[in-house]
Amino acid sequence: MEQTRTVSWVYDQLSCVWSRGELLEKVKQDRKKRIERRAVLNSAVNEKGYLQDLVYKLSKVGQAIENNDLEAACLVLGKGIDTGWVKTVNLAFTKLFFFLLFFLTHNGQMD
Repeated sequence: MEQTRTVSWVYDQLSCVWSRGELLEKVKQDRKKRIERRAVLNSAVNEKGYLQDLVYKLSKVGQAIENNDLEAACLVLGKGIDTGWVKTVNLAFTKLFFFLLFFLTHNGQMD
């Protein structure tokens, strides 16, 4: 009888260790995902600033157009699509698109 209890106890302990190992692996994977998401969100800070600048510029352009001041609107926009701020905003939109894809492919969970 004592031997049966000992075997049962050993089995229970091994089962518990196996479950702990599984749990530890799950915790490690979850932590890795959280770190990846945090890195992605932190890198999006610059893009947020670029998009805020875009909103500000478009607001200024809208005000100038309302005042029939096309010269002022043109000054805000610049000479064409090759201006630095247009390239920067396009890059920001591209990065944000990939950030969105990243979150959608990772179950949309944001910690």
